[in-house]
Amino acid sequence: MKLNIGIVVQGKYVPKYTKNVVEYYLQNCPSYFICLSCWVGDKEIVAAELNYLRNEKRLLIEFSEYPKFSGYQNINYQIVSTLNGLVRLKEAGCNWAIKSRTDFMLIDIGAFEKHLVQQNGRICGLETDDVRYNLFFVSDFLLSGNLEELILYFSCPLQYAGNNREAGCAKLQQALENRDVYMRLEDSRIAERYLVSYYLKRKGYYLPQGLLEKLYLWPLLARENFYLINRDDIRFSSLKRYASLEKRSSTHFYSLEIMDDKNMIRYVVGVMARYVVMLLKRFRLSCSFTAKIFTNYFKN
Repeated sequence: MKLNIGIVVQGKYVPKYTKNVVEYYLQNCPSYFICLSCWVGDKEIVAAELNYLRNEKRLLIEFSEYPKFSGYQNINYQIVSTLNGLVRLKEAGCNWAIKSRTDFMLIDIGAFEKHLVQQNGRICGLETDDVRYNLFFVSDFLLSGNLEELILYFSCPLQYAGNNREAGCAKLQQALENRDVYMRLEDSRIAERYLVSYYLKRKGYYLPQGLLEKLYLWPLLARENFYLINRDDIRFSSLKRYASLEKRSSTHFYSLEIMDDKNMIRYVVGVMARYVVMLLKRFRLSCSFTAKIFTNYFKN
């Protein structure tokens, strides 16, 4: 099948930086359609910076209405802008898509394209975290795959919630995120886990409930549905500094692909031990925090 590739550049338009991103893709991807999918509030700045490209047939610009609720970690904004951009690419005749962001630029397109033949129908992304321990998590900085699969990936329900990271009680919100892996996957407060969970559910997979089930099933589901690239294999730039993009080289996805029954048992025991240690540390911190509250209360 001939690949007709398009790139969705989604998110809030960043003056100058997003302009450079669009220009770079147009110049270095001569056969690609580029869809800038941003917001109605960006119309003025987009017109000011990109008006000279108005006759460029490969550039598609989509202005979406803001969702009523932002969702946890602003997931609703990503769902709406990405999905609308993918639909525009489909209407333009594309059958393959790369999903990127307005504050992120894939520099070495050629190196990234070499991975397309290895995907075997799976969604491709960057391995920014240890995929063995960060269960049901695939980074959303950069995704690519069959256009219909990506449309399915971003066709999950919008959340009736605000951005928990902007709400009060920041420590409580962080604590809830840290315990997210123990919750029902469909109720995840982690944007990436929410997308992965609903994608797998729509594909007909059973979503595990308990932690042990998640540990056993995630390696199988990950290697069957995703292909993660070592972030050191491609070059990119980002407007902001993200810790997950600056971590040392990570090649743990390969360990999932070759995992047999013996390694699976070792993996499950290792992860369980890791989580037990993590819980003990957090329990100690919780006790310390509670003691401080009571101490201050009786002093007053």
